[in-house]
Amino acid sequence: MTRALVHHGGLAPHLAASLAGEDMRARAAQALQKLQQPQADAGDWRDAAFALACLGETALASQLLQQALAQSRSYVLPCAQQPPRLRLLMLLVAGDLAANAPLDCLLVGSGIAITQTYVDETPFSYADLPEHDVLFVAVAHAPEHRSLLQHLQRQLFPTLIEEVGGLEEAIERIKDLCIQSLSEMAGKKILLGSSPEAVRLCMSKTATSRHLAAHGIAAAPCLAPGAASPHGAIVKPDDGAGAEGVRFFADPAAAAFVARDAPNLILQPFLPGAPESLSMLCNDGKTTLLSCNRQIIERVGDGFHYRGFVVGGAEEKRALYAPLAAAIARAIPGLFGYVGVDLIATAAGPVVLEINPRLTTSYAALGDALGANP
Repeated sequence: MTRALVHHGGLAPHLAASLAGEDMRARAAQALQKLQQPQADAGDWRDAAFALACLGETALASQLLQQALAQSRSYVLPCAQQPPRLRLLMLLVAGDLAANAPLDCLLVGSGIAITQTYVDETPFSYADLPEHDVLFVAVAHAPEHRSLLQHLQRQLFPTLIEEVGGLEEAIERIKDLCIQSLSEMAGKKILLGSSPEAVRLCMSKTATSRHLAAHGIAAAPCLAPGAASPHGAIVKPDDGAGAEGVRFFADPAAAAFVARDAPNLILQPFLPGAPESLSMLCNDGKTTLLSCNRQIIERVGDGFHYRGFVVGGAEEKRALYAPLAAAIARAIPGLFGYVGVDLIATAAGPVVLEINPRLTTSYAALGDALGANP
């Protein structure tokens, strides 16, 4: 892995310009023109790739990004505060705007120094990575990234994997350690997120569905083998995210056959409707509904790919969704801070799919949409 570092503005300026209504075609044309200059470097190629990606020109953006990565795989983003409060290293994968969590967009002006390094399945040594205080794997949990994420887990946590006897066991151990850490922080009164009990509940779609149903909230149920599902059935991981591992079956019996021997897979009915989400700010059983969003989910074969979102894209349903948000907060009073709720807007009303007691991708544009950082 190359250690060459290139200073570059990153994705955030382009997203901010797009949300502000700037002419992105003119911005992209300016970036492309800069590539004609003899002094154009890897940062300029990546800048042009981001500008085109914001226009939806994914094929050309991918080509330009590959040109950038051929010159350097590590990029240092601007940080006005020196020395920085923290040095953050983000591991990225080459792809479209949904390929990586846009954590850098949330940290603009934070005083945190960010270095972004692109990785693939080439073996590397931890010592080869740029210097950092905290490492964040930003690669989105999507089916096309599963092999890469497993590779990164082996590269970054080899000792843990060896100790517990395998990769899946290591993942479970890491989950347990995270919950344990949350509990310890809660005991010391420094927890700035949802309670450990709320986090554990929301980690399981099965547990979340049963809990919400017990409180009179419509949620996607888990089906027993042989149960009727007139529109087909969905098989998905109980703790999945970002449409990872979600499969559609027109025949519910075939779906039940796939799910029966996999302990972490659940069977749910396919619900026709629009995929939408809620951005909420919760505290002690109460909530403020920040925005009602539209999700962009692409059906590819029997799978689904999360392609993006439109913050405020479902605001016309606020009168319907505000009582739902309030009911969720009452049902899980341990939710605290920013919470994302994924749902399907069916003909009979909204049906909750999952609750995310953490920052979701919609948060990346929420500040610009509201005119304030929630």
